Amino acid sequence: MCAKLLLIGSGGREHAIAKCLASSGRVKSLFVAPGNAGTCKLPKTRNEVIEFCRSEEIIFVVIGPEDPLADGLADTALGTALWLRLQDWQVEKVLLSFSKIVLEEKLTGFEISVIALSDGKTVKTFPPAQDHKPRFAGGLGKNTGGMGAYCPCPLISKEDLELVKNSIIQKVIDGLRDEGCPYIGTLYAGLMVSKDGPQVLEFNCRFGDPETQSILPLLTSDLYSLMLACTEGKLDECSLQINESLNCVSVAVVIDNYPGDVQQGLNIEIEGIENILNDGSLEIYFAGTKLNDSGHYLTSGGRVLNICGVDSSLKDARDKTLEGAQKISFKNAPKGYGADFRKDIAFESIKKQYEIWGRNMTYTKSGVDVDKGNKLVNNIKELCSRTNRPGVKGDLTMFGSVFDTKLEGYQNPLLVSGTDGVGTKLKIAIEAGVSDTVGEDLVAMSVNDILVHGAEPLFFLDYFATGKLDKKVHEDVIKGISNGCLLANCSLVGGETAEMPGMYRSGDYDIAGFTVGAVEEDNFLPKLDAMKPGNMKSFLKPTLIYTPLLKLLRSGLVLGAAHVTGGGIKENILRVIPKNLGVTLDTKWKIPSVYAWLSALGVNSSVLHHTFNLGIGFILIVENKNKEKVLEAIDNIFNDKFSKDKLATYPRPRLTNENDNVSTWIIGSLEYKKGALLDHTINWPSNAEIVLVVSNVAGVQGLERAKKANVPTMVICNIHYFIAL
Repeated sequence: MCAKLLLIGSGGREHAIAKCLASSGRVKSLFVAPGNAGTCKLPKTRNEVIEFCRSEEIIFVVIGPEDPLADGLADTALGTALWLRLQDWQVEKVLLSFSKIVLEEKLTGFEISVIALSDGKTVKTFPPAQDHKPRFAGGLGKNTGGMGAYCPCPLISKEDLELVKNSIIQKVIDGLRDEGCPYIGTLYAGLMVSKDGPQVLEFNCRFGDPETQSILPLLTSDLYSLMLACTEGKLDECSLQINESLNCVSVAVVIDNYPGDVQQGLNIEIEGIENILNDGSLEIYFAGTKLNDSGHYLTSGGRVLNICGVDSSLKDARDKTLEGAQKISFKNAPKGYGADFRKDIAFESIKKQYEIWGRNMTYTKSGVDVDKGNKLVNNIKELCSRTNRPGVKGDLTMFGSVFDTKLEGYQNPLLVSGTDGVGTKLKIAIEAGVSDTVGEDLVAMSVNDILVHGAEPLFFLDYFATGKLDKKVHEDVIKGISNGCLLANCSLVGGETAEMPGMYRSGDYDIAGFTVGAVEEDNFLPKLDAMKPGNMKSFLKPTLIYTPLLKLLRSGLVLGAAHVTGGGIKENILRVIPKNLGVTLDTKWKIPSVYAWLSALGVNSSVLHHTFNLGIGFILIVENKNKEKVLEAIDNIFNDKFSKDKLATYPRPRLTNENDNVSTWIIGSLEYKKGALLDHTINWPSNAEIVLVVSNVAGVQGLERAKKANVPTMVICNIHYFIAL
């Protein structure tokens, strides 16, 4: 059943409560008396007098401001400050003229506020909040109704908070019930947390202001349902849920001379409200405000409004709130009536947090174990040293890796570098829990890239990154890299292991490899000038490290080479041949079954050809006259079978066994259309091909462009034909 509610009050606290109640699906309408400029704009809410609300058959009333506490509330033996009452003769001794005085222990510590709901038996508490009463920063100036608050307050321990709930608030509720006066509603406890634990300073039977403004934005439960359960004695059946991952900071924007006398009737216009409301990242709870006939916000009290910011970090919530408060100003305000606010709300708590973090902060507590990392480095020294070549200088303890090419027999070498990763194969390895093979793949990806230039891999470095270092996984990966370096005959001279908590999911890691090789200038590949139509290529299977080809690559028999990885066969071939040449590919080699599986899942042939190597990992380009010598050399090295194809003067690679998708284009007389199509299809990544250009006029520009692109042309005079109808 949808209910009609009445909320009594006109401050920022009441606006926060009203907004929370109005969001309930069980509330039909909410009346606020007397209300303010904020509550009158809420959905389901109107500012009306109590008499009118009664005529509307209001079934539930929420009172914001406090009433006197019931007599006897302090008679339930709660812990407060120690006190002593002195009689007349004792008073005279301390030179006081009063007949009676009370001396009370001065409590030191920090203050917090804990607000609870009760149905007379069960208690549900909100998170602790901390109010800031003094007018000015640092606790200076007169006390006020509250210059701001934040929630939750991290200063109180969980144990003390449980004590507050069970030994203070619950004890009050039980005591009142035992006296025949069960308390139903909101109970506010003002507490001092000293070295001896929480001590009671005050009780109020209402929500706190401004604590409420910092508490309710964190509430995820239905406030009206909780309040209704209190009146029905069913609070034990409800759950008071708070978003524990968030913090809220509330700052009161006040008139300059608050809490002094505030002259009424000045009607100062408030500026900046719309900007904050439109931004949506902050809440505004109105207090001393009203709306004029033009819909402008005007001041009507000392505490004008509250700006509230919510964030996962208390510091970020505070920064956000202060930034919003800076945007509020009072238009043409007389002296003493400008906008002001405290800039240190929650500062002491944030400061204490940083002090605690600073005392306890170690690299290990941040998730990075330096000692463990150093031990891992010692464990992999042997894996690195076994790959050393004569040119390696120094060891793993140096900042940089040093290599002397002269010790390797090079006179005037060109240095060739390459870097790569393993790609999505790494995700499969992580999911399968197999980490001892990806290191070899990593070496292959990098060294094969520089082999195509005829460069001999000399040394290799790795990069291993993870959120939490796993000794076995790390050693397995480095062992695989070491094995790959042995196969490639290059030295593993160093690397970087990065442990970065929060950057990777548990168990995830990433690896990258970097290699440097050398080649004498005369042996550098590709030899583009020597490539001609009719040259042959040979294909090898993937997953190999092709370093054994190095002697053949430097023999003078090979004109160019391509390492086929991302981009597929087509794109990688075109990187190593002259632009005026193309390739005809015979797709008769056996394509691995995984590509048939991908095709069955809907990946079309065009995507396969442009993305994957289809079982071909390395390509050699040789002259026709040398093909038999090259094939024999490869056969001796790898004992493999090859596919043999030809270079031709095609504008792009063609697959002779590829399924054709033929489309018919009807082209009009606009020359630019044909030109755009020609330009697109001549560009090698295109799957389209123009097979014929037809014109009804000879010698036009479109035909000439087609001829230059080696596209067949035809002239058909349309006046020699007619259509029989």
